[in-house]
Amino acid sequence: HTGPWGHLGCVCYIRPMNDDLVQEERDKDETKNPEDQNVIEGPLLKALHNGDLFRGPLTLPDGKKLPAQHYLVTPPEGPGSFKWHPDDLRIPLGELKLRYDPPVWDAFELWARQTLVSEHTTVWSWLSGAKLKPRSQDEIRRSDTETARIQSERKASRDP
Repeated sequence: HTGPWGHLGCVCYIRPMNDDLVQEERDKDETKNPEDQNVIEGPLLKALHNGDLFRGPLTLPDGKKLPAQHYLVTPPEGPGSFKWHPDDLRIPLGELKLRYDPPVWDAFELWARQTLVSEHTTVWSWLSGAKLKPRSQDEIRRSDTETARIQSERKASRDP
């Protein structure tokens, strides 16, 4: 989720950058007012984490000047919406589950509980924030065999 919701014509975007590019942008920002800088740091970054984006005065192409603007950049609340911190990427499992039909969710959960994203972390444990105990090679082989069996059964049930 990026940009202020409900603001028509928003041209906000987030661009992933490595440390060198961030420093180049900081160097360009040195002569700008804090609310006009592209690298947001300090009090303005704290405000952004709280859902407030401040941008400086703006000169439109026709020469008209607009005063500094304040935007609320939190996602809407309620059914069908969710929010998370972009550094984390996890969506709470309860909120994620509400978006899917039970058969789709069950298939996802099965896959997520068996799919590793690192040596000791499945997709499911990462999403739930749980830590896994290291698995033995035998456990991994059994899990891989079970996954292959389930996938084979599903394929067979779909093929006439």
